[in-house]
Amino acid sequence: MDWPNYLAEAVNSKRELKSSALIRLSHLSHEEVGDFHQAWQGLQGEERHQLLARMVELAEDNFELDFETVFRLGLDGPEPQVKLKAIEGLAESEEPALIPTLLRLLKQDPEVSVQAAAAIALGKFVLLVELDKLHSKQAAYMVDELIAIVNQPEKSGEVRRRALESLSSLSQPRVWAEIEKAYYSQVFPLKLGSIFAMGKNHNPRWLGLLLKELSGPQPEMRYEAATACGESGEMETVPHLLPLLRDKDAEVQAAAIQALGQIGGPQSKTALRHLVQEGGGLLQELAEEALEELLADEGLDES
Repeated sequence: MDWPNYLAEAVNSKRELKSSALIRLSHLSHEEVGDFHQAWQGLQGEERHQLLARMVELAEDNFELDFETVFRLGLDGPEPQVKLKAIEGLAESEEPALIPTLLRLLKQDPEVSVQAAAAIALGKFVLLVELDKLHSKQAAYMVDELIAIVNQPEKSGEVRRRALESLSSLSQPRVWAEIEKAYYSQVFPLKLGSIFAMGKNHNPRWLGLLLKELSGPQPEMRYEAATACGESGEMETVPHLLPLLRDKDAEVQAAAIQALGQIGGPQSKTALRHLVQEGGGLLQELAEEALEELLADEGLDES
């Protein structure tokens, strides 16, 4: 089948989307991009969403497929569900040219969900800055803009939280200051984001606050603190995580199990083995998975 027929098949909303036609939209040439853009303009919002959703599925099953050009088209337009799916499709892209578009969505898009997704997507570029793999005025501007969003009271608390979380991989004093300020904030989503950020920041300065929140009154904070302890890998947190295995909130219990599996050590293994032997549905399954991963990392075999 030649290119025009492949294109017609891929964008024909009256037929089932065939993988063979969609795969042909991977690695488009410059000329083909122009043809596809024209066809894209003729699609309705739901048709665009379905097209991108199938491409996301195909790309997850086959890492050699590259639909980045198509996903980038999805970042423009009025439909929030299309933009969200496009951002999802671009999750693995480290192309710096995406930064201005994501910042525009973060600052100007009318939908909070799109703003939050754009903030999360910028996190991988912040990590590249921390790893000295991204050096540019654009990168510095991105960090400045994320900090500005964190401090904009008119922005949704969820968006401010996601901006803070995206900054968390940076080991810079100004980021530490933002995390600490958010922790003592009266905006609850920001406070939750600060705990997440402490885990990703990998700075021992946060350990005391994390241990405090493990026994705090709010299950959302206990959940984030347990998750952050797992990210930190600090063996010192294990005795404080153990009581959460009996927490009244199932999500907190699950976070504690996951954290013990990440941290490891004799106490973690004993606690996870005990949960496995006790039985008990989903938590038993989670404990089995965590123990298997922990033993695999240590090169051990439970049998």
